[in-house]
Amino acid sequence: MTAMQFKGVPKLTEVYEKARGKNKPSLRMIDMGGSPGIPVEAIFEDTRTGEPLTAVWYSELRALMNHAENQNDFEGGNPNYKVVDEALRQMTKMRQALGQPT
Repeated sequence: MTAMQFKGVPKLTEVYEKARGKNKPSLRMIDMGGSPGIPVEAIFEDTRTGEPLTAVWYSELRALMNHAENQNDFEGGNPNYKVVDEALRQMTKMRQALGQPT
């Protein structure tokens, strides 16, 4: 098995922005995990290439959501907004279940 080569948060943000004004998202959450004492992280891929982008912590995903809101994306401006919003909701629930701060 080979290790995933992640592109980092800047690449995630770049792919996020590519869907602005389009009809379908360019991001998809492919995995999420965490356990007691280990922070929850989510892994995203570029739907256009199927390429894994990065694993993000809660604070990084929250920062991406703030960026989206500052761009006035909400649900109508960028289809990735809904993807990130749903991932953040799932991450929040998982963190709460594991007793991690949100």
